[in-house]
Amino acid sequence: MPHARRAALLASLLLVVAGVATGSAAWAQPGGRKGGGEGRVSALGGYALPSEIAAASIAWTRLAGDKGWWKAMRETAAPDAQILSDGTTQRVQAFAKGRAEPASLPHRRTHHVWMSCDGSIGVEEGLFEDGAAHGWYTTIWQRQPKKGNYKWVLDQSGIDTGAAADFDFIEGKVADCGARAHGDAPSPPAGGNGTIEVGPVVPGTIPARIAAKGETDAMPDHLIGLSRDHTLNWATRFDADGTRHLTVNLLMGGKRVEVLNRSVAPARTGGA
Repeated sequence: MPHARRAALLASLLLVVAGVATGSAAWAQPGGRKGGGEGRVSALGGYALPSEIAAASIAWTRLAGDKGWWKAMRETAAPDAQILSDGTTQRVQAFAKGRAEPASLPHRRTHHVWMSCDGSIGVEEGLFEDGAAHGWYTTIWQRQPKKGNYKWVLDQSGIDTGAAADFDFIEGKVADCGARAHGDAPSPPAGGNGTIEVGPVVPGTIPARIAAKGETDAMPDHLIGLSRDHTLNWATRFDADGTRHLTVNLLMGGKRVEVLNRSVAPARTGGA
């Protein structure tokens, strides 16, 4: 996508975020934050600005144009970031290192951004075009503790066989800044709603993992995750036949509300 249109979509997000607040939480300027702008401030610390996730995605695209797709993936990813490719999960720093650049760059278009109240996690969902192929992608972005910038920790996608969708705006939504949910791991409830309590996770069939140089047992598995303030969680589950399920839940109105649910058959995995 041309940079001008990407910039226009980012501008549209800035207009949308004023209306994404739910409940009684107010929007305010984070104290001491550089650069201005408005965002939701968590009582637990941190702030959420969906426009920062969109901007990080644009920066990835621009970097890919300057340095190549795989180099851009590595530079915008966290050290322990994972990518799902051909039914396997791999650490992208090893997976992308030294790979031959594609003949053409995939074009990504951000459509939705969901964020935890404290801004520690942002989920970007959008569409991609790669030659004749097109589909969807989801990228999990994590705020880095030292610099406060965003690096992605999980990227996955899927091919669509129907007509390519189009849109003229980016929708941003931030979780309620209510009471913190309890528990150590997310458990997406059936039907999209549930209490604030978080139960144990049954991850299902784990995809094959490719050993990566420098990988340690201490590295987290980002297929399932929870924001620092427990207001956003995501989970990737695999059935025995390889079907992939991705869910994202946001704390809204005192409940976990399912904002994204995708199922991908094995033959339709892959993408950008």
